[in-house]
Amino acid sequence: MLGRISVQTLPPLLAISLSFLALLPLAAVQSQAQSDDSGAQLHAAMPLGGDSMLLQPSNQRLNMLATVEAKDFDNIKLTGNGRSRKVTDLSGNPVSSFPRELTFRFTIGSRTIKQETSAYTVNTPVSLDKFQSNLHFRLKVFRGIEVQNFDPAEAKIVGIPPQVPCDERIYRVTFSLPEIPVSDRMMLEVLDEAGARVAKFHLQLM
Repeated sequence: MLGRISVQTLPPLLAISLSFLALLPLAAVQSQAQSDDSGAQLHAAMPLGGDSMLLQPSNQRLNMLATVEAKDFDNIKLTGNGRSRKVTDLSGNPVSSFPRELTFRFTIGSRTIKQETSAYTVNTPVSLDKFQSNLHFRLKVFRGIEVQNFDPAEAKIVGIPPQVPCDERIYRVTFSLPEIPVSDRMMLEVLDEAGARVAKFHLQLM
């Protein structure tokens, strides 16, 4: 079942930093953390990267940006590489699982800063505004060949309500999760109104 989208009107948001566009999908979050000789400290909010799609047959481009937020990330540090990678708290104690609540902030629109890479094609008969205003989300968790799917506990459009035409939409999507080992991999899926996947963003600590 797709998560229900609710609407919350907020004050105007600050412009998105140009630095988002230099980010690749998050194969490992160390590149988004504050690094020193003893490892890399994570942050409560971290960019996952951006991508672009071209709607056909309307030939309209939409650009996307995603971040993940969890206050517990502030107390997580990564050290080592490959099989020697360790996930610990700031005191050096092992961290065994991801935060139990993850919030993703997803921005899509023609106003959003464009990627340097070429856009991939998405076929849809609906208008740009209807497409970007009726998205759904799902979180996939991979453990070896096993895959678990999680629907959002809450998903809402923030900023301008979807009833008002706009060239950009911002979603805030929260997942309440069971204990998930830090060795697992996550993927946020963006789904269109019909449930087809139109974008994905990765989150991996090890």
